[in-house]
Amino acid sequence: MRHNRLFATLAVVAGLGVSGASSLMAGERDWYQNQRDVRYDRQDLRSDHQDLARDRWQVERLRADVAHDRAELNEFIRCGNQRAASAKAAELAQHQRQLHALNRDIRYDQRDIRNDHRDLRNDYRNRW
Repeated sequence: MRHNRLFATLAVVAGLGVSGASSLMAGERDWYQNQRDVRYDRQDLRSDHQDLARDRWQVERLRADVAHDRAELNEFIRCGNQRAASAKAAELAQHQRQLHALNRDIRYDQRDIRNDHRDLRNDYRNRW
């Protein structure tokens, strides 16, 4: 009877030790996964910032184009050149659509950057 109780106790202790070791290995694997995730998030954040800078530069260029197109359109209308005015109006509309699309892309990039910052902050909090 005494040996049975000792054997049962040792079996329980060994079972707990094996399950604890496997959970430690899983924790180590999660730590490496978290490191890869942090690296990916940083890289994604850098590329989002670069994309945002490019988009802002293009917005400034398009705003200058829109201002130039408006000035030319007003000049064509003042001179009475309807054919050139209609062509310039179409070009102005195209530049305004591109400007609207870029502004939408900038808002998307800003939201993506905000989410990446939040994800990176959560990765650092859950790191240990």
